[in-house]
Amino acid sequence: SIDEYKDDTLLMFANCCKYNVGPAGQWFRNEANRQKKLWKEGILQEAKSKWKDETAKRKRALKRAPKPPPPLAFAPGKKTEKSAAAAAAATTTTESRAKEANEDAAINNLTADDVRPL
Repeated sequence: SIDEYKDDTLLMFANCCKYNVGPAGQWFRNEANRQKKLWKEGILQEAKSKWKDETAKRKRALKRAPKPPPPLAFAPGKKTEKSAAAAAAATTTTESRAKEANEDAAINNLTADDVRPL
């Protein structure tokens, strides 16, 4: 989240100031404070704005997502006109698949003697 990002970045700047002690670390402390100020004024504000925009965009996309289908209007196994028609269609589909499988087998079993050159 944006708060975790903020906390981690501030910890990084704090650690830079804490562990760069003495005169040798003066430049690092000054640079960390300078960059921390720039980060707070510019980068953090931009990150918050982008986070807000992206979150709103994702929420809008979720609202447009397709809804799941309604629950079944009949109990499984119960015969209705529609389920009888569906069963007939399934039988027809099964028969056509069997026919296609036979045709595929016939094609796959062809030999060179079965095919005339063009």
